[in-house]
Formats: sequence, structure tokens, C-alpha cells
Amino acid sequence: MNAIASTEDPKFFSYQQALIESRLKKPGLRCRVDAKCIECIYDPAQRGTWVAQIRNCTSISCPLYDVRKGAGQADDESASEEFEEE
Repeated sequence: MNAIASTEDPKFFSYQQALIESRLKKPGLRCRVDAKCIECIYDPAQRGTWVAQIRNCTSISCPLYDVRKGAGQADDESASEEFEEE
């Protein structure tokens, strides 16, 4: 059995929706941006966490591109921790 979720699997959408809802429960603009990015680009069937997938986003025409998680930050643990505290 394949351990990776399929985009046709209801679990795919429920996991993605759970991530979005968890971000929206927290106060602040950062969490709203995260929720929109998760909705747009995160795919649990692909490699990497939602944070890694958002950092690798190439949609430069997106109005949130410059403020997405990891934009302009060094790709190290300290940058990740800094965002998690917000």
C-alpha cells in the first residue's frame, strides 16, 4: 500500500484543511499568510513539509510572494525558529 497521500484521497484535503484551520486560529497576519500559502501550494503527497514547500514557491506573480514564510531569510534553523515564534 502506498504511504503517500493522493490528491484524490479525502485524507489529503482534511489534513490540508486542518493545517489551514490551525493557522487561522492563531492571531496575527503571519498566520493568515501561512494559511493562504498552505491552501495554494502545500501538497502532502509531495516531499517536504508545508514550510519547505512554501519556501520553495516560485509564483513570483503572487502578491504574497515577498512575505511568504522564508522569503528573504537564510535557509537555516534560526530563521525557521524566528517564524515559529510569531
